[in-house]
Amino acid sequence: MTQGKGPEDTGLLGFGVRRPVGMLMIVLAMVVFGSVSLSRLPVDLLPAVDHPGITVRTLYPGAAPEDVEERVTERLEDVLSTVGGLVRLRS
Repeated sequence: MTQGKGPEDTGLLGFGVRRPVGMLMIVLAMVVFGSVSLSRLPVDLLPAVDHPGITVRTLYPGAAPEDVEERVTERLEDVLSTVGGLVRLRS
């Protein structure tokens, strides 16, 4: 009969086979520490979310408000209204 080292003689498996009570204590300690850590883990069900937005600002010095609306604002609205996922457009 050869006397080699089997899987029960080495490593964690060997410790578990030789000392089942010690292995049980290690597993129970991990379960206790894990449950304490899990209970102290912060959970936010409604996190603060910043919705993406974009601002387009145009300047037309010396122009009347009607001219700005006709020549700039209406054209910008036509082009920007084709953007996908657009929820609101204000002028």
